[in-house]
Amino acid sequence: MKRAALLSSRDQIHLLLACLLGSCCGVLLLLVGLVLLPLQPIRATPDLTLLLLSGVIGASAGLIVFLRRELWEPLKQLLKALPRRISSTRTLVIADGVAPLQLLAHRINVLLAELKRNATEQREQVETLAHDIRGPLTRLLMRVETLGQQEQHDPELVAGLEADLEALISLDQQLAELSEPRHRPIQREQIALDPLCRGIARSYEAGLVVVQIAPTLMAWLDPRLLQRALHNLIDNALEHGAPPVLIRAEVRAEGPLILVDDHGCSGSGGKPPPQTHQGLGWVIVRRFCQSHGGDLAIGPSPLGGLQLRLQLGKACLAAPA
Repeated sequence: MKRAALLSSRDQIHLLLACLLGSCCGVLLLLVGLVLLPLQPIRATPDLTLLLLSGVIGASAGLIVFLRRELWEPLKQLLKALPRRISSTRTLVIADGVAPLQLLAHRINVLLAELKRNATEQREQVETLAHDIRGPLTRLLMRVETLGQQEQHDPELVAGLEADLEALISLDQQLAELSEPRHRPIQREQIALDPLCRGIARSYEAGLVVVQIAPTLMAWLDPRLLQRALHNLIDNALEHGAPPVLIRAEVRAEGPLILVDDHGCSGSGGKPPPQTHQGLGWVIVRRFCQSHGGDLAIGPSPLGGLQLRLQLGKACLAAPA
């Protein structure tokens, strides 16, 4: 493979000129100093030594000036021009600089263009997928509503189907938002935790999820993100633990605290499920907590299974400024 030249012919000429000019300036300064500051006669060897030394010092100064002008300054310009986001339309352009820096800027521009093109294609694919899913979900929801209007139907079954379909539609909306250039910011609103959690519990079979939250407990948070987090925790608890799953909430000095407990399976001893079974669920829940100023903690539950503590920040206790 052919290696790129470290210095182009232009760079080599500039470097040679800088060193020659520096050497000439060094020798000239030496001669001026000898004229202005007459010393005792010096033998020929020391004179030659001084001339060589002044030439080397001058060439070194020229090399430093060259490196500063052609390497250091363009490198700072390149680092300053680097975009912070892939979506940026900025193109890296450096006016001066040695050939490797020019080549580096060109390759960075090519890489950024490729990343931006890939990101655009992925957004378009996600947007198309979300649009295609929305139609069948809407039709299913209409058929479930028609089913609920019939005389002979199971109210709990219909309510569970409606809750599941509404959750799927909400997820489809979030999927569509991912196709936008920027993610949707946190939409905090004041909600009562008890009715929201009971609505989530009704989407499961009776007795699988139990809610014990004071009706007056309020919090400022994004309800869609909370619903998504709780659904992930409940599904994981029912898959790897034993019902019922208990949801509780309280207010502490640090902020609202939501507790999700399960009864555990035989021999679990309150240990987390294998890493392969945790999947994206806990990551989603942790991101929800962190986006609301808190974090997720996992430990043994007094019920025999796992207890997941969703600690939210103090900002969830008051309206956003």
